[in-house]
Amino acid sequence: MKSDMADIEQYRREHPMDYIKAIEILNISSNKDEVFRWIYQITRLHIRDVLYKYVSLTDDENLNNLKMQTLSEQKIFLADSRDFNDPFDNKAFYYRNEELKQFDELRPFDGRLGDEIMFNSRAASLSAAGFNSMPMWAHYANNHKGFCIAYNMNEADNLNLKSSTLPIQYTDKRVDITDIMVKTVDYILKQKHLQMSQGSKRILIDDLMIVYTTVFLQNIKQSSWQYEMEFRCSAGNTSIGMPFIKAKPFEIYVGEKCTPIHFDNLFKISHELKVPLYKLEFKEVNSAYQLKPKRIN
Repeated sequence: MKSDMADIEQYRREHPMDYIKAIEILNISSNKDEVFRWIYQITRLHIRDVLYKYVSLTDDENLNNLKMQTLSEQKIFLADSRDFNDPFDNKAFYYRNEELKQFDELRPFDGRLGDEIMFNSRAASLSAAGFNSMPMWAHYANNHKGFCIAYNMNEADNLNLKSSTLPIQYTDKRVDITDIMVKTVDYILKQKHLQMSQGSKRILIDDLMIVYTTVFLQNIKQSSWQYEMEFRCSAGNTSIGMPFIKAKPFEIYVGEKCTPIHFDNLFKISHELKVPLYKLEFKEVNSAYQLKPKRIN
């Protein structure tokens, strides 16, 4: 088992997830469905056994109660992609709309197509940074006043969570998808005209290049976010169960500055769920820049 884990870790180091390359392969492939399934299986090798979600607790007690309820119900909330804190989120790409004006159908729209496709989704961020990441506590758990949940991604009850989660790729440059857009629009319009000439009432398109490209582009972020070691659970806005996805906690870590009332609520939830609860504490005599987890229950 240890040898297998070492092999997987070595593979991850030597073959980081590359959605840009995946998109290039898809674009030249004659069987995009098969290639997409193959790439998806590669993403499975990058999913960590345990991922973490940091949760903030603020002065908004109504919102705090909703977060506690979500944890108690063993769910994760998936936010609207428009509400993310990165202005480049879901905008890791660009295309030169001037080149799409060659198509008569797109001239009235200034050569723009599909910009809103990227925002027809919801997502939740998980992290492989562990429970002792000081930047994550500061940025996503209200300066240690919140809590952190660990999820065993191999738990049977988390099958849907794992299957909906992909690793984030970090890059320094946005992706130019102009050629893909031109090729796809050209194909779609030719199919439209062909099928209309044949008397079809409905236009059926069997090329999912835009859909597959969108899935990959949603998981590309700028390199400055690398410290998050993010993995993203995504689903369509109209998917069953939205805006929540079932997620069974593995462990709960309480922030060092969490208030007593919030701590008590987390203690009760951990007891009900039979999930280990830890309180992070600062130890004066400690050479490591880490907080000490103290087992509570």
